[in-house]
Amino acid sequence: MLLVKHHLGQDNRQVLYDDLTGLPNRRPLVQQMVRALTSARERGHRTAILCVTIDGLQLADDGDGQIVKNKCLKRVETMLMRRLRGMDMVARTGEGEFTIVLGEAESLGAAGIVAKALIGLFATPLDVEECPMLLRASIGVAVYPDHGERETQLWQDADDAMHRAKRDGGGRYLLAAQNTSADFAENAELEEHLRTALQEGALRLHYQMQYHMNGQIRGVEALARLPHPTIGYVNPDHFIPLAEASGLIHPLGKFVIEEACRQLRLWDECGMTPVRIAVNV
Repeated sequence: MLLVKHHLGQDNRQVLYDDLTGLPNRRPLVQQMVRALTSARERGHRTAILCVTIDGLQLADDGDGQIVKNKCLKRVETMLMRRLRGMDMVARTGEGEFTIVLGEAESLGAAGIVAKALIGLFATPLDVEECPMLLRASIGVAVYPDHGERETQLWQDADDAMHRAKRDGGGRYLLAAQNTSADFAENAELEEHLRTALQEGALRLHYQMQYHMNGQIRGVEALARLPHPTIGYVNPDHFIPLAEASGLIHPLGKFVIEEACRQLRLWDECGMTPVRIAVNV
């Protein structure tokens, strides 16, 4: 009888956990998603699902190649686990794919920070079997309640964003699309307009004065503005989230910093009183 129970326990573990990495598989992952969403609804906080695919594992599936691949996957599992908190869960959901449930996320930006940190884990090659392996992560992020309220919907949206990130070149994260149908088409047009504006240097910075309590000028704040041929200037509340979701937020931030520095130099050359420029990063 004890032997039978032992085998039942082993079978149960094989159903619930991945043989290679020891990580949970899809069944406990879905259970954790349900628990995280229930907690988020009851306590009024956000939770996030991250889908991760590892690029660079294109090795032979037999001989030493498969051994190296397996060791890479175990290293990746260790790296992901060390970066996450006790309230989070990571599961292996495919050959080189992992899904993460963040127990709590303060905001869309906070979930993006986690995704960016995970991508940074692969900045240097992994030394496996004396063979440097240059891997990259592509990540899709879906946040409750911003992108949806059901675990199946959020998981699918995160997976779709992950594949978009991979198609865009990999080594990046993308947020799930928040709109569909006509809104999606409008956002696609605006994203292309933003991308072109960045390439052609068509964005503008407006400078808002900042004052001390006594009325003296203490500096200016640089505010990004996106001109549009038909609607004038696009509302920043519209194009900034779109830049975050599409991965354009990084070149946008670079443009703002460089343009603010250029303007500061021009003011200095004109003999103006030195001024401090505040830049949102």
